[in-house]
Amino acid sequence: MLVPRGDADFDLYPYKPSTVAGWIFLVLFAAGGLVHLCIMGIYRSWSFIPFLLGCAGEAAGYWARTESHKNIRRGGPYLIQLMLILASAPLLSATIYMTLGRVIRALDAVELAFLSPRWTTKIYVVIDIASFVCQMMGSAMQSSGDPAGVKLGNTIVIAGLGVQLGAFAIFIINTVIVHRRLRGLFAASFDWRNL
Repeated sequence: MLVPRGDADFDLYPYKPSTVAGWIFLVLFAAGGLVHLCIMGIYRSWSFIPFLLGCAGEAAGYWARTESHKNIRRGGPYLIQLMLILASAPLLSATIYMTLGRVIRALDAVELAFLSPRWTTKIYVVIDIASFVCQMMGSAMQSSGDPAGVKLGNTIVIAGLGVQLGAFAIFIINTVIVHRRLRGLFAASFDWRNL
């Protein structure tokens, strides 16, 4: 028989979550998801489904954070916001990674990328899944209530976020390289005397 959990006997946050900020981010993610849902329907771009799920998860996570403002010792909203805000970010970034590969192929610029578009999506999605699993394990450990588990869980979550940030930095470098090479190719092939 499951017994409902009560409030924690300690503060789950080292601060009081802002209701205003929570509602602002909820509205921003919900609006972004709604806009992308409309565009996805018009253009039949089903590859944006992970992005929509990410927006929905972030919006729900920030709703839970606004609920945490009322009582920072309630475990339910704390766990919901912790899991959803962390778990939704890889869905957003996976869509961005897939989009770069599609843009590179659409522009016939495969040879200009330092990382093949065929591998870009695969590598980054694997990294996202690994960081997602890492962050979820760390979040679960943080909710244990054991001080050693909370500390280790926090370290694991930060490591997962670090891996995700490192992958995103390499992605940005790849994007900048492709952009510069395309711009140079365009400038070299454009005849300014015909203007």
